[in-house]
Amino acid sequence: MVKKLLGTLLCLIAHCTITNAALTVSSTTNGITLTLNATGDLASGFSSLDQTQKNATTLIIKTAGGATMNQSDIETLKKFSHLHTLDLTDAQVASDHDLQKLREVSTMKRLTFPKTSTQIPTDCFQSHSACKIEEITFPDNPNAPLTLSQQALRTTSLKKITFGSRQSITIGQMCFLDDTGLTMVDFRYGTKTIKFAEMAFKGTTNLRKIILPEGLTEISEYAFAHSGIRAIRLPSTLKTIKTKAFAYATELRSITIPEGVTQIEHATFENNYNLGHVYVLGTETKCAEGAFTDNDTYRFRLHNYTDGQKNVKVSDYTREDGNMKTCTVLHFKKEAYDNYVNEYVKVIGTDKYNSSPYGSHPELNHWVFDSKGNKWPVDHSSYFEGEGRTGNDCPQGVYAGWKDFMLTDNTLSEQMWIDSERVGDKWYTMCLPFDMTEEQLQSAYGAGVEVVEFSAVPLVTESNGKKRITLEFKTPVTSTKAHHPYFIHPGIHAGKEKGVKTTIAGITKQPEDPCKLEEQKVSITTDGVTYTFKGNYDKNKGLEQYSYYYYSGEDTKWPNAFYKWVAASGGTWNPYTACVLLSKDNGAYARLAPEFYSASSDSHTTTGISSIMPSKPMAEIDIIYNINGQIVSRGDIETLQSLPQGIYILNGKKYIMR
Repeated sequence: MVKKLLGTLLCLIAHCTITNAALTVSSTTNGITLTLNATGDLASGFSSLDQTQKNATTLIIKTAGGATMNQSDIETLKKFSHLHTLDLTDAQVASDHDLQKLREVSTMKRLTFPKTSTQIPTDCFQSHSACKIEEITFPDNPNAPLTLSQQALRTTSLKKITFGSRQSITIGQMCFLDDTGLTMVDFRYGTKTIKFAEMAFKGTTNLRKIILPEGLTEISEYAFAHSGIRAIRLPSTLKTIKTKAFAYATELRSITIPEGVTQIEHATFENNYNLGHVYVLGTETKCAEGAFTDNDTYRFRLHNYTDGQKNVKVSDYTREDGNMKTCTVLHFKKEAYDNYVNEYVKVIGTDKYNSSPYGSHPELNHWVFDSKGNKWPVDHSSYFEGEGRTGNDCPQGVYAGWKDFMLTDNTLSEQMWIDSERVGDKWYTMCLPFDMTEEQLQSAYGAGVEVVEFSAVPLVTESNGKKRITLEFKTPVTSTKAHHPYFIHPGIHAGKEKGVKTTIAGITKQPEDPCKLEEQKVSITTDGVTYTFKGNYDKNKGLEQYSYYYYSGEDTKWPNAFYKWVAASGGTWNPYTACVLLSKDNGAYARLAPEFYSASSDSHTTTGISSIMPSKPMAEIDIIYNINGQIVSRGDIETLQSLPQGIYILNGKKYIMR
């Protein structure tokens, strides 16, 4: 009897709710939740907490009944000597200014600010603060604005910051100044107005990943000036890019301007020393004179040439600015040639040159061709200068910024691929007929994109003799090969936006050769069965008997998961996707539990994806409900056996899975 009572007591301790005066304490294995029912509850109630609660590593603070956290409450947080993660989402603070006191919580690494806070104070966290914060999250509150004051988060310890949906977001001057530890800034879906003050990201030399939400229509002044980004996906909803937005982003390798952009302002791209390629998807995108500085656009020279020479490379040119690591090439569609190409470039090497405004300078009538047939001048001249004027007052007109470019390429249509399928916050299979670099992946699918390869198929035989397999995709890659199958999780925040698509630019398309798919397949043998991950290009191809295909659609009746196909015919294997093919049936009771590598996990552990494994063609599969009447899967008795413990209803019959 004593043992039974003791066991009951221990169970209550593991998960209990205790009220200390007005402070409510809820303990779980993951930490404790403290609810303040009156202002000052945390300060006055800390001493009544037991030692286990005081040693909590994860703390969730809430306020109720009109209570707020005052300065004393916030100062009390530093008494939690083992605190690592603090969640203030549902806490109301008396004054946002008091949030400065959080920098005194020396052990804290992760923080979620209150969703009701709208002004993060100056010097909220500093490099010399006791707290070496690493990760900050601002939760969703779409009806409230959010402002980060000047130098609010100037600390070298900060690695990642995530912004939830807000009415608007304003980043103050030098907010992240010299935050050399910062590697990712993620603006989740929902915020359509984001403004940046000057030098907000100056000195963030390791900031490689910035994720912008669909729905954003403008990138404001100074947005990513002086940052360390190498690639960025601009939302397809974007209309305007303001001045200095990418100034001194010296590590930027390429930029793809969405088709819907209507205006790029003066000095938007300034001193981008590594900028090799600018891809403009639209044919009427206005670009102000000097939108790209002259060291990016035309201060190049070619030596040792002959007029009309073919197959000239960018690397053959000498850069006048020693800071430039490459010459920048402007890529566009042929339909934009008249709008985007300098008039001087159009007439050099033609019989129109002598009668043109440039005819009095025969020494400038020299030209070569690249491997695609694009005509390039051999030397820069004043004909690429618009003298700082913009708009209709500029000699080159509203497209003057494009006409500043000396090296242009009008074959963009031949080196781009539009993907309107892989744009959701989920996993997809992928097999495409071209290579992609890391910069191309991030420019198309977002800086947070994850790509993994098929890596293993471990098998477990359960006590009842049934087999369970796991399809593992745990090998991350940063670039992809043509014809090779992958799983990809885009870093695109599309939310409820309709018609979202992404464009991969600068690719070299290869023939869609089935033999290449065969060469690039990945095969793994387990328990006498060979599992082959292979891509497909044929739009009329059916699913192969004994194969697993992954459903990434939007129909909520079908969970995004692997499904097993066992029929000899039927089904559709969509082109540019991949399936896992089996050399033979792996057993009627095999269970499927795919795992994916997750780059967002600190320990780089796998992320499990729920799955079902039907053993009949889809047309014959029945709906499986849980006890609440919700659809959880489709299948038969065999499918039920792969589901978690619980009560299910199939064809009007109740089944208890133990």
